[in-house]
Amino acid sequence: MPRSRGQSTIELLLILSVLFIILGIALQSYTQNQSIVNEKKSVLDAQRNASIVRGAVESVSYSPIGSTLRVFIPPASQDQNIQLLNGIVEIRTSTLAISLPTLLRDVNSGIFHDGNILIVTRTQSGVSFT
Repeated sequence: MPRSRGQSTIELLLILSVLFIILGIALQSYTQNQSIVNEKKSVLDAQRNASIVRGAVESVSYSPIGSTLRVFIPPASQDQNIQLLNGIVEIRTSTLAISLPTLLRDVNSGIFHDGNILIVTRTQSGVSFT
C-alpha cells in the first residue's frame, strides 16, 4: 500500500524538529565552552604580561645605573591595567586580578596598559618606568 502525502509531510517535520533540537543543544554547548576558553585565555594573557613586566624589572635592577630596557607588552583578549607598586606587579582586568612579587622594593609605582611599550630604567633611586 503506497504512503500518503500527509504521512510523508509529518515524518519530514518530525525529522526536521529532531535535527533543530540537536542543533540547539550543540550551539548551547559550543557557546558555554567558548566562554570558558575566553576566560582561561584572559588568565593566561594576564599571567604572561605580569611575567614579562616582572622579568624586565628584575633584569634592569641588576644592571648598572642608567641602563634601560624596552619591553613590549602584548595586547590581551581583555583590556589590562598593569600596576607596579611596592615591588608587586599587579594585572587587573574586568574579571580578575593577578599579583606577582618582584625581588625589589624600590620600584616606583605606575599604571600601564597592554599593547604598549614599557621602558624600564635603572636609576640612582631604583627602577623607573616610562
